Amino acid sequence: MSGCICDSAPPYTDNLVEVYTRGFIAAVFGLLGITHHDPVQGNLPIYRHRIFTPILHKFFSWYLKLPKMAKNYADVERYILQAKPKIPHLFLYSEADRLIEPHSIQKYIQLLIEHGYITKEKIFKDSPHVAHYKVYPKEYTDQVLSFLRYCKDKFK
Repeated sequence: MSGCICDSAPPYTDNLVEVYTRGFIAAVFGLLGITHHDPVQGNLPIYRHRIFTPILHKFFSWYLKLPKMAKNYADVERYILQAKPKIPHLFLYSEADRLIEPHSIQKYIQLLIEHGYITKEKIFKDSPHVAHYKVYPKEYTDQVLSFLRYCKDKFK
C-alpha cells in the first residue's frame, strides 16, 4: 500500500520566502510564549511582525537563492514529479491557514495533477495551520481512513 498524506502542506515553491518568513516568526514567538488571542480559536501563532518580517524576508530571499538551497528544492520537486509509481496524495488543509495559504497548496495540487498524480483533498473552513484534527477529529479521521482504504484497494 502506498500513498502520501499532506497536512497543511506542502506549499508551491514560488512562495517559499513568505512561508519561511512566517514560519520562522511563528516559531520564535511561540518559543517565547507570545501569541495572538482569538476569542473563538484561542491562542494563535503570530506570523508577521512590523520589524522582523522585512528583515527575515530579505534574509530568506537571499538564503533560498544560495546554489545549494536552490538545487535542493529543485531536486526534491523533480524527484516528486518524476517518481514511479505515481502514488495518490491526500491534502488536508484549511481556508483559514495563515502560514501556508490554501492557494499555495492548490497550486501544488494542480502541479501534481498535471504530472499524472491522483489527488484527493479536504478543505476545512476555519481550522488553523496543522490543527484540523484538533478542531474536526471525526471528519479528519474519516478522510484519512477513506484514503487509506482507497490506497489499499488501488495497490493490492
